[in-house]
Amino acid sequence: MLIAILIFFVVILVIVIVHEFGHFIFARLNGIKVEEFGFGFPPKLFGWQGKETLYSFNLIPLGGFVKIKGEDKEIPEPDSFSAKSIFSRAAILAAGGIFNILFGFILLSFLAWRGLPAISLEDKAGVKNQVVIMNVLENSPAEKLGLKPGDILRTGESLNLKTEFSSFSQVKDFIEKTKGEEIKFVYLRKNKEFQLTAMIEPEKDKHLGVAMANLSILKEKWYKSPIQGAKITWETIKGTAFGIYTLVKNLIIREPVLDMIAGPVGIVSIVNYSLGFGVSFILHLAALISISIAVINLLPFPALDGGRIAFLLFEIVLRKPVNQRIAGFVHAVGFSFLIILMLVITYFDIQRFF
Repeated sequence: MLIAILIFFVVILVIVIVHEFGHFIFARLNGIKVEEFGFGFPPKLFGWQGKETLYSFNLIPLGGFVKIKGEDKEIPEPDSFSAKSIFSRAAILAAGGIFNILFGFILLSFLAWRGLPAISLEDKAGVKNQVVIMNVLENSPAEKLGLKPGDILRTGESLNLKTEFSSFSQVKDFIEKTKGEEIKFVYLRKNKEFQLTAMIEPEKDKHLGVAMANLSILKEKWYKSPIQGAKITWETIKGTAFGIYTLVKNLIIREPVLDMIAGPVGIVSIVNYSLGFGVSFILHLAALISISIAVINLLPFPALDGGRIAFLLFEIVLRKPVNQRIAGFVHAVGFSFLIILMLVITYFDIQRFF
């Protein structure tokens, strides 16, 4: 679990730095002074002063921030955020989410070239898969034999039957046909091959005690991988948007919603579960998190970048900037709500996963 926590912090740190780098680049492209680019959150450990920007390294490694001149108050100077056009300000606010989507796209394109894992719970005719163990039941024959989530079953062999597994239904058929016989399984764990010998007793052991899925590896030629990366990125954006829609709908009709959301604790549990499947699964998860965070952050909700963009739309309608005190208060309320929501989600995550 400690490794999963460390990986979670690294993934979140990278995703947030990418997000803030988007704001930083677009601000500089629009001639706006970036006063500070912080890695982590204060208190500050050390830093150095560039030509215009202080680059600081801070104690709390949960992401980063950029401090843009004139972002939170009116400063009538050419290099100030507040002095720029509505379009320029909207572009700077949206840039963080755009960079997160680009980051996810780059990861997915790389994985499509090197090998993108895809898990399916359906057997499809003509498709050859590897059979991966998703879960092992307590006190089951599989647990006693030492099988673990992430193990890939390669072959099963008895005195009269040998099967090379390419779907989980083949594993079930093999076990059913060889009950009462001594059987040998060959499996992969972290790319190393192992063997075990077992006997499934017909009367005592009705099942092996594992949840299985088909694992296929998607590989494209390098020049086709960006197309596949773009497809998966778009599907992830649509899936996240639909998930948010379903969440809001369930809130309105008073259906349960907390089981649809995972906070930091839930994500750590998912990372811990994914460790057995290799680095490609972690990179895939990082890409999905980055894209999902981008979609959520662009929602028109106070304290989020999408909420700040919404205030720019009010500025167009009112033909003058929204009062900074009112905007600050609304964003503070929104931020407080998000913190409370995160604490509630974390509480239920702890109950669900531990």
